[in-house]
Amino acid sequence: TARKQAEEALRNSEERFHQIFELAPDGYYLADLKGNFLDGNRASEQMIGFPKEELIGKNFLKIGVLPLDQIPKAAAMLAKTILGKPAGPEELTLIRKDKSQVEIEIRVHPSMINKQRVLLGIARDITARKQAEEALIKLKKAVDTSTEAIFLTDLEGIFTYINPGFTALYGYSAGEVIGKVTPRILKSGFLNPQVYVKFWKTLLSGQEVKGELMNRRKNGKLIDIEGSATPILDDAKKIVGFLGIQHDITERKQVEA
Repeated sequence: TARKQAEEALRNSEERFHQIFELAPDGYYLADLKGNFLDGNRASEQMIGFPKEELIGKNFLKIGVLPLDQIPKAAAMLAKTILGKPAGPEELTLIRKDKSQVEIEIRVHPSMINKQRVLLGIARDITARKQAEEALIKLKKAVDTSTEAIFLTDLEGIFTYINPGFTALYGYSAGEVIGKVTPRILKSGFLNPQVYVKFWKTLLSGQEVKGELMNRRKNGKLIDIEGSATPILDDAKKIVGFLGIQHDITERKQVEA
């Protein structure tokens, strides 16, 4: 009776493992110690674009799913797991069946299944994340090289970021203004206080403000600026801060005068 119960418990455990393996949102696969595929779940099939039947028994280092420059990294992970140590997380590029590429983050763990030493790989598609990171890098470069003064503030108007263009325009470094309130740093003292009251009231209502202002540089020089201030909204459409973009129009105003 005890043996039957143990066998039944083992079968139930194997079934639960198979369900977890098959239905996991990440790509799960099993390989032997030589790197030959033994099994894969649905997510791994969708990730790589191959039915697992086309890969089982084949070595992942030799079937063309890895660009040549990625093979050393994958081989190093295999070597580490053969020694009984987990490997990763590592980022790899895979070549799908349709020749498109997918970026993955992968971990590999030595495991024991049915008294056989195998490797369990867990892969997550990070293509969208990598694209978002690249877009942010490009955006940061664009902001850093812009001749416009670009800055961010919180809801109280306290500086949280300035770009090099801001420093070039006003003469203040980031360390001198971050954490300080915008008007105290920039206001010229020649504008009616109601201008600022109307400005903040409009911004807090969720509307963009555009126009001309007279501000003061760090050296005391007055400059005319043209710019905009835009509320920054979170996913719930709640204002979490403001984006300011300004440029110097002093020379233009003098010509017009």
